[in-house]
Amino acid sequence: MKIVTPDAMRKIEDEYINGYGMDSFALMETAVISIMKHVNIKDRNIVVVCGFGNNAGDALGVARHLIVLHKIVKIFICSNGRELSRDCIKNMNILYKMNASIEFIRKTEDLNSLNKSISESDVVIDGLFGTGLSRQLDTYYTDIIKSINTYSKYVLSIDIPSGMNGENGYIMGECVKANKTVALQFYKKCFFCDKAKNYTGDVVVESLGIPKEISEKYDEKVYTSDEITDKILPKRNKYSHKGTFGRTTIAAGSEKYTGAAYIAAQAAVKTGAGLVTLATSKEQVPIMQSKLAEAMICDYEDKYFVEIIKKSNVVACGPGLDSNDSSLKIVEEVITNSECPIVFDADAINVLSAHKELLFGRKEKNIVLTPHPGEMARFCGCSIEDVNNKRIEIAKNTAIETNCIIVLKGYNTVITDGEKIFINTTGSSAMASGGMGDCLTGIVTGLISQGLDPFKASVLGVYIHGFIGDSLSKQMYSVTATDIINKISLYLKEFES
Repeated sequence: MKIVTPDAMRKIEDEYINGYGMDSFALMETAVISIMKHVNIKDRNIVVVCGFGNNAGDALGVARHLIVLHKIVKIFICSNGRELSRDCIKNMNILYKMNASIEFIRKTEDLNSLNKSISESDVVIDGLFGTGLSRQLDTYYTDIIKSINTYSKYVLSIDIPSGMNGENGYIMGECVKANKTVALQFYKKCFFCDKAKNYTGDVVVESLGIPKEISEKYDEKVYTSDEITDKILPKRNKYSHKGTFGRTTIAAGSEKYTGAAYIAAQAAVKTGAGLVTLATSKEQVPIMQSKLAEAMICDYEDKYFVEIIKKSNVVACGPGLDSNDSSLKIVEEVITNSECPIVFDADAINVLSAHKELLFGRKEKNIVLTPHPGEMARFCGCSIEDVNNKRIEIAKNTAIETNCIIVLKGYNTVITDGEKIFINTTGSSAMASGGMGDCLTGIVTGLISQGLDPFKASVLGVYIHGFIGDSLSKQMYSVTATDIINKISLYLKEFES
């Protein structure tokens, strides 16, 4: 599914109306019918809160349909003296002829009526602002939004919760806390910003019937991950053997950290990598030999370590390393001795943050960096808050600067090669436990080992990782990396072409 900015959405709608001759009021009515699908028909008392633009027009159209269904509808128009849009006025005039209850909120004293109506309602339809809001709200509007948040039982927001900046998800003073947001035609970029998830509630996308050729004309190359994950895993040929599915090397673990290496290697094995070798510290070798039955083990000092890297189809490096000189040496050996794709995670990224020059000069864009926000902040020299506030921009810029694929982990993980951007839609807080990043590294590495392009493997790997977590969380309060690993092979069948 495409993700759009307010500017792109405005251009798409303008072209549909002015270039294709679509009537703007008819387009509004399409939106109204789509929104009506998400109004619980059992709800009887409904409050509709409107601003002055086309978002308000949508809300008034919903009010009109609800009155026809014999609902008790109270409409509050909060224009603060602003002139209503043409199509908004059309719906308002129709409502007047239907003897609808319409009140204008002009001053603070008028809020008493709004507060009473909201407290007595079953649902509030939020049509104050659309995606075009870019200014800080004055007290008039912040007080109205506070009333909605304080007194409502359930809020349905149209296209975007009112008070949210449609570009970056910033809260412009106050923001409606919706239970559900009905996004029109596409996901909006702001939904995937750090603070937005606290306000959107469940997000559903409803079509406006806009032709694909128009949206492609204004394609900003930002999508949800399910856009490409369906059936992209090649079906296994019955004549295949272990060599068919690649040689994978995992350089992971140190004397201090034993679990990360095991998790990454076992995840690669379960994902279907043909031959997996774990290179780890001397202290870990006997431990891993007893735990990893399906992988070969060597240590970093082994004379064959470099040869193994050279023969690999993919190398993962970083889980369980230390940020020290020995880790720098391992990272240098991996980069120097391989032309195959590399997946860097954890302390390998911390090492590279001080040695970015090691990333430059490769012929292909086949290095994947998988930082969490803290690692990304160190790598970019900014704060974690900056990373969380500008996830898409920072990930894209870093991909361009380093010529790498970036997997910026977190809620709605961002995957980008600097050109296309995919936002992951799977995963939940049930997965918030140690080892999940190591597990993801193993999954992505295992997919690359089997011949998937590193970018597609990253998108699919992140999606599958979260998909399994979501499925397990329906029966489990918390989900561990081991839980994910035990189900990888089973769930991968769903993505086979």
